Amino acid sequence: MKKLLLFLILVYFTSCRTFSFYGPPTGFFYENITFNHFVSPKSELGSRQGKSCIISWFNLVTIGDASIRTSSAVAGIKEIRAVDYEIFRIFSFVYEEFCVIVHGE
Repeated sequence: MKKLLLFLILVYFTSCRTFSFYGPPTGFFYENITFNHFVSPKSELGSRQGKSCIISWFNLVTIGDASIRTSSAVAGIKEIRAVDYEIFRIFSFVYEEFCVIVHGE
């Protein structure tokens, strides 16, 4: 039992990573959050929304393109009004999906 607890503590501290200076709290076992960065609550988001994602398995294989440019191209957005981020994680490192959601016209 002590070895399992030590292993879980080790996995927790080795998988901790900082997203940026601004970021939401993270969950170790499960996380499903959406947040934005420096957008006024009174901003008009626009009628279009584009989303692009990066997916990672066990922090060993990571694929995708979560750029603002790709997100806006998916929806044909020419004028970006807001950018949201979406994070979905299972057990912190087993499966992770990071998405950029662009709003605009």
